[in-house]
Order: sequence, then C-alpha cells, then structure tokens
Amino acid sequence: MPAKPAHTTIARQWEILKLLPPRSPGKTARQLAEMLAADGFEVSKRTVERDLNELSGIFPIVCNDK
Repeated sequence: MPAKPAHTTIARQWEILKLLPPRSPGKTARQLAEMLAADGFEVSKRTVERDLNELSGIFPIVCNDK
C-alpha cells in the first residue's frame, strides 16, 4: 500500500486512537508504529510518541513507562 501524504496527521492520530486497546496490556510506541506502517502510514516510533503525548492532553490515555 503506498504511503499516505504528510498532511494526514489527523488521520494518523485517529488511527492511533483506534489501535489502542481499551485495557491492559497496552501497546508500545514501536508496536503502534509497525501497525501504522502496515496500514500505509510511514512514521517513526518518535512520531508515535509525540502523537500519543498530544492525544493524552485531550483523551484519557494512560502511559506505562515500564
């Protein structure tokens, strides 16, 4: 599947929200990046971390730092 355009931040963040499980165990940023890549989004683990940080200001996302 071809990569999606760079202006799809909202679409990518929406996809991240859909990929997050409702309860433990969660997903790592690396796992989410791999799942997004399989869905056509070319992102790094760091981009996913930034997206999660931004989304946690709006949605009740809990980070497990272990």
